[in-house]
Amino acid sequence: MRLKTALRDMMACHALRLLAMYLPWPVFFPLAKWLSRFEWLFRNETEAAWLVASQVLGVVDERGWKARCRLTRIVDQVDAFIAARASDSWVGRNVVVTGEWPDQACVAVTFHFGTGVWALRHMRSSGRRNAFLSATVTREAHAQRPCGYQAELAHLKAVEEVGGASIVPVGGSIVKMSKLLREGISIVGLIDVPGVHAKHRATVHFLGHAASFPTGLLFLAETEHAPLAVFTCKLDCASGKRVLNIHDAGPASPDRMQKVVDVLATAIVQDSAVWHFWPNLQGLVESPLHPQDAPT
Repeated sequence: MRLKTALRDMMACHALRLLAMYLPWPVFFPLAKWLSRFEWLFRNETEAAWLVASQVLGVVDERGWKARCRLTRIVDQVDAFIAARASDSWVGRNVVVTGEWPDQACVAVTFHFGTGVWALRHMRSSGRRNAFLSATVTREAHAQRPCGYQAELAHLKAVEEVGGASIVPVGGSIVKMSKLLREGISIVGLIDVPGVHAKHRATVHFLGHAASFPTGLLFLAETEHAPLAVFTCKLDCASGKRVLNIHDAGPASPDRMQKVVDVLATAIVQDSAVWHFWPNLQGLVESPLHPQDAPT
């Protein structure tokens, strides 16, 4: 069993990355689709996500949903390395974009959804350097999967190359992010994270539940008078292209967080298999999970 787990981790952490870096995308993508048929790949992550998504949204096509989930994870595992090497012309041909980034340095937020690194790459290809806000990677967090630690470090290094700026570590980073915005560097962050102190969270309606999300990035945008953008990016399973949707969150207002979450919740309901954080949903909501009555 340990050998099987080690081989599975090796495949997820290293083999996929090497294949994606050395195979042309038109060759790697069909391979990724073929691999997504195998249930052993990302088994734990896929099963945990399905357990929650099927309960909350009532998804019925289990086999198709899980294959879509696995394919998204396969591609997301390697996309930072592909994006770091991709030319601007390749981005123009292979990233389908709806909406536009603000004209000035902005704060851009999303969830752990789809293949989001291409938003950073598209932003960079349009002349906008950006810094990604990330939790610090520790060996302790990967004690059960040692290869995961090195893989995560390599991934964040690639993200830095994609955005053209250093990773901003979570925790006490408001001053640093304010400085970056004033220097013309946009800030990109994920807001579907539990664990932030309650006074730095806002409670809104999400997938039929009251749920709370961290307010730090919205506060940053408001205090620095920076535009706030909301985006999603995912894989088109038919063409292999990435689909990037950019939304203007509008001016600061008491219901701004709700507007942001509504955009992201709609994307999840439309393509639920590509949200990576289904297993973390209970940490966001304030009551036991129950089936959603309507997509809100």
